[in-house]
Amino acid sequence: MWGGVGTPPFFNPTNMIYDIILTGYGAAGLSMLHHLLQTTWENKSILIIDTSLTEKIKKTWCFWEDKHVPYQCAKKFYWKKLRVLGERDNVTQSLKRNTYYHIKSEDLYQEISLQISDKNNITFVAENVKKFREIGDKIEVITESTTYNGRYVVNSIPGLNREEKTNYKLTQNFLGWKVAVNAPIFDEDTATLMDFRGGSDPASFFYVLPYSRYYALVEFTRFSEKVTDIAHYELNLKAYLKDKLGIEDYEIMETEFGVIPMTDYPYKSKLSKRVFQLGTIGGDTKPTTGYTFKQIQKSCKDILNEIIYKKAQPKKQKRFAFYDKLLLNIIAQKPALTESIMLSLFKNNRFDDIFRFLDEESSLFQEMKIFSRLPWKPFIQSLLSKKTPLYDTSTKVNSDATGRSIIQFP
Repeated sequence: MWGGVGTPPFFNPTNMIYDIILTGYGAAGLSMLHHLLQTTWENKSILIIDTSLTEKIKKTWCFWEDKHVPYQCAKKFYWKKLRVLGERDNVTQSLKRNTYYHIKSEDLYQEISLQISDKNNITFVAENVKKFREIGDKIEVITESTTYNGRYVVNSIPGLNREEKTNYKLTQNFLGWKVAVNAPIFDEDTATLMDFRGGSDPASFFYVLPYSRYYALVEFTRFSEKVTDIAHYELNLKAYLKDKLGIEDYEIMETEFGVIPMTDYPYKSKLSKRVFQLGTIGGDTKPTTGYTFKQIQKSCKDILNEIIYKKAQPKKQKRFAFYDKLLLNIIAQKPALTESIMLSLFKNNRFDDIFRFLDEESSLFQEMKIFSRLPWKPFIQSLLSKKTPLYDTSTKVNSDATGRSIIQFP
């Protein structure tokens, strides 16, 4: 048994063709394995390749859901009331349809570990994947030391195939502290999605997930092109805890640093008929918010439906990418407007409707209602300053000496 704890079961895995190979074993790889086990392929041969299978960086993943929650560990911490605060205005709402869930990476590893505890068809190898090559009806996964063969590959390793050239080099970079306090300070019923009060950067905010009245995750987040010195995040967190939350005496139990791309690059969920991509590299990260986890769950089902049941993946509505580009352009050119736009968005709409919009499941009529309640001028200016894409997403098809088709992924 292995799911992030202990030693994975190793044996010689190079002398067979696996039904499916998962490259990357973070949130996307774990999710794909979970969903794979719910299908008719649960007993197929599965190979999982990741640089490290025993030492994982602790992460926090959040999502909202109005239906079935796919993981039991998500029920450990959740909130039905959310708020957004600014220097001059704020809004707090109770969710009617959705619930805002939190998952700790180590809890998800453990849950998947239990699911595979009686499985002998899953193989793990700790290696660094270099590239893929499709030859006929199989895929070669080439690592630093050897080559593995599979019928299908689902990759979630970022930046494996190309250097992305984008119009926007923005990132959402953040430092989070899990802090324990001696007094019942936190409102455990309400999560703070954005608090724009006190951040030292033009487009920055604080994020608070209260696990109890004595314990919470507090993050400082910046929308910026470059990551700055760690001391900058720490100074902002210290000032926020003291000046806005009234906390001077606290203990930092855990830290989490992250960088999420905010880009208009058109990531592909499918590179060929046998190579799929998942997670950020597969386009599952919402570029204007950084939320990824819920879209990963949808993409897992779509990919497996295509692999197993030969059902084509649903096409994404292009208008949502257009909306994202408009907002990215505003943040890049006029970052100080981020606060007013976000406050208008959340104050003038129901949070449940905003979540449907961010899930890209809203109707055009619903979207027009949302847009009519936002400040128009920045979006019109953003529309007029449209940029030209800089990227090429083509793959190259060659042939070997036998005439077999070989796809080299860029």
